[in-house]
Amino acid sequence: MDSPGWKGDDPRAKITLDDLLPMSSGLEWEESYSDAGADVIKSLGSDLDRAHYAANKPLVHEPGTFWPTPPAPPTLDPNGLVSGGSWMNMTPRDFARFGLLYARDGVWDGKRILPAGWVDYSRLPTPTMDEGRYGAQWWLDPERPDLFYANGFDGQSISVAPDKDLVIVVLSKAPNGRNEQVCNDLYDAFGVSTRGQPRPSAPGTGRRSAEEPMIHMP
Repeated sequence: MDSPGWKGDDPRAKITLDDLLPMSSGLEWEESYSDAGADVIKSLGSDLDRAHYAANKPLVHEPGTFWPTPPAPPTLDPNGLVSGGSWMNMTPRDFARFGLLYARDGVWDGKRILPAGWVDYSRLPTPTMDEGRYGAQWWLDPERPDLFYANGFDGQSISVAPDKDLVIVVLSKAPNGRNEQVCNDLYDAFGVSTRGQPRPSAPGTGRRSAEEPMIHMP
């Protein structure tokens, strides 16, 4: 990561992308949305260079040993590029297309978009988090090993089950704090296996085009 402060004997120079992507960089970070002084509010609520804001935070843990710390900033240019982790103005179908790209191992209509192996890497549990519930920018469900999902601040989610060739997009909170239950009901309805259940056979590559996915958007 190109930061003028990470030179020479600076211990932050040890931080790798493999530390940043699973949110284990060791940098100081407060992820509170109710505190106006928290790092996440400061970095999202202004026009500052968000990547360098995170890069200039002090190191409080050895890289790769503690979760969570700042994620890898998807935005490296403050002049015109959105912050990929927040405030994405996209339609449900746009979110579903993103999920479908991961459901199809980074291949879209026969063309590889993501490097081979990237989706598998994204699903590897980070050892710094208990219960293996986080990978590289994706949440994991230990009870449903074939499932991974993106989880937003206000109930938004993109759930991906490659073995079912399935993407489920939710864009609102469930009443009475029932988000998790609603999502589990959806997973059950579409046959996403839980631990101990037989895994469904993979649908195979190329049975559907990217224009005919099994996408469900409640």
